[in-house]
Amino acid sequence: MTKLAVGLQEAQEMTGISHFTLRRMVRLRKIKAARVGRRILIPVSELENLVKPGAAHETGEKGKRRAATLARGGKNA
Repeated sequence: MTKLAVGLQEAQEMTGISHFTLRRMVRLRKIKAARVGRRILIPVSELENLVKPGAAHETGEKGKRRAATLARGGKNA
């Protein structure tokens, strides 16, 4: 039987995305998740959509760090 959802630790292992980033994406509702008690469960289908080609553009994550750095007048401006 395949899992429908996984916790943050397993999601991190499956995708290579840090649990801090996954937690932030859940908080900002970039990916769907469910809370069961204190645990955050992310559907496997959401993780598959997240890592498919072009998904960074769809979630709006690509380029945010550079835009924030440029807005602050930081390095590489």
